[in-house]
Amino acid sequence: MTNSCAISTETAGIADYVAETTSGLNFSPLLLAWVIAALLPIALGSATVAVATAAGVAAPLVAATGASPELMALATACGSIAFSHVNDPGFWMFMEYFNLSVGQALAVRTTYTTVLAVLGIIGVFGLSLVF
Repeated sequence: MTNSCAISTETAGIADYVAETTSGLNFSPLLLAWVIAALLPIALGSATVAVATAAGVAAPLVAATGASPELMALATACGSIAFSHVNDPGFWMFMEYFNLSVGQALAVRTTYTTVLAVLGIIGVFGLSLVF
């Protein structure tokens, strides 16, 4: 039984639109997957939802560009952890666990998750040179 109210990125045509729009650009599909995944947690507040949504949007890029699906998955996962802020449940756990104010938690958590995401995509580009 399917849920008629659920709209996936496939049925909405978003994935095809992204693949079509970016097909003529000289842009790394790995970086595009990372950027999509990095922007989604800002609005959605959940890295889990962001990575799943970004994977659906970036999936057609694998076929369209011949990019490694494994590296695309890594790029998407790295992007999804960027910019953790008050929409992210992990932000509040981090803040409470370390007994920080909201401002302190924003300064620390948002910074370190973004640094991790950037280091992750650098690592993915490094792997792309090998594989």
